[in-house]
Amino acid sequence: SGVPSARMHEPASMAGVPARLLARYGAGVKIALLGHLKFPIGPPFAGGLERHTHALATGLRARGHDVALYATEGSAPGAVALCAPTGPLTGDPSRDAAIEAVEEAAYGRMMEAVAKGGFDLVHANCLHDRPLRAAHELGLPFVTVLHVPLYEPFASSLRSVTTARVVAVSAMLADIWRPVAPQVEVIGNGVDLE
Repeated sequence: SGVPSARMHEPASMAGVPARLLARYGAGVKIALLGHLKFPIGPPFAGGLERHTHALATGLRARGHDVALYATEGSAPGAVALCAPTGPLTGDPSRDAAIEAVEEAAYGRMMEAVAKGGFDLVHANCLHDRPLRAAHELGLPFVTVLHVPLYEPFASSLRSVTTARVVAVSAMLADIWRPVAPQVEVIGNGVDLE
C-alpha cells in the first residue's frame, strides 16, 4: 500500500543534512522527513518536537529543498497523513498494544513510501524504532535525531544500526545516548521562537 509523497511549502535550519549532499545537489536535495505519530506536526503544536519538525520541514522547503513530511492526520498542509494521531501510551496494556500496532503498521507504510520515493536523504524525527530497523535496507544517507532521554526499544535498534548519522539536540542528551551511539553529534534545535 503505497503512500504518496508530499511537499511542505514554508521556513528553519539545515540540521542533519550532510554537507556532501548539499555540495552535490545544492538547493534541491529530496528529503524524506519522518515525523512521529503521537500528535499532528503543525500548529497548534502539542510540544517542542512537533514545533521542531514543522520548523525543519518548512525551513528546508524555503531553502529550495524538496521535503516530504510523513506524519499524522491534522498535520501541516501537504504532509502525508499515515494515520490518526495515536497519542501517548496510557499504561493500559490493551490500549497501549493497540497504539503500538497502529504505529508499527503506519511506520511500515511510511518506510515503503520512502523506499519508492526517490529520496536523497532520510531525516528521522520520529522517536520510533521502525525507521531505524529499515535504515540499512534503504541504501540512503539516514539521519536520526534524539530528542528525549534513552528508552527501549529505540536504544536496541540504534545499537544495531551502523548506517545512520545520529544527532542529539543537546550536549546533555548526547551524553545520555553515547553508551548506545558513541558517534552521536550535537546539533541544537535551532527553533525560531518568534
